[in-house]
Amino acid sequence: LPISQVSIRSQCTEPATMSDTRAFNALVKCQEANLAEILEELGRGKKSSCWAWWIFPTEKAGMCDPDETRITEDNAKDLCNNASTAKNWQKCLEKICDLLEKSGAKPPDNSVLPRIDHGRVHWFIKFWKDYRHSPDWMLDVCKRLDAFGFPPS
Repeated sequence: LPISQVSIRSQCTEPATMSDTRAFNALVKCQEANLAEILEELGRGKKSSCWAWWIFPTEKAGMCDPDETRITEDNAKDLCNNASTAKNWQKCLEKICDLLEKSGAKPPDNSVLPRIDHGRVHWFIKFWKDYRHSPDWMLDVCKRLDAFGFPPS
């Protein structure tokens, strides 16, 4: 494995399958490459390109995610602590919450996030709000998102 993948995998406390490791490493790589642009896009007031998989990761890869990114119970905490991505990921999630709160639509309409992403947000909340390693900022994001009643699909 390349050095970057070895270092990411070594952070995991449980043995991971090769598929789990590949999906996690791809997620980190996609976040590194895209978080700054996503923040810029959100600064214009809404999501207008394809990136929900990298901001709302769950245990299931998105159907259209070209990199088949996902997390596991074992490696999700590593994403929250990843030095190269965690701060900008947090900023993206908090900006989405700010925009949703400004719009005030409950259940959410598609003014901030397109409806096609609402199910992914629902499952993201479901995973992260009960995840024992979620940091306080993530629990706050989940609480804020949960207030909008995102449907499961």
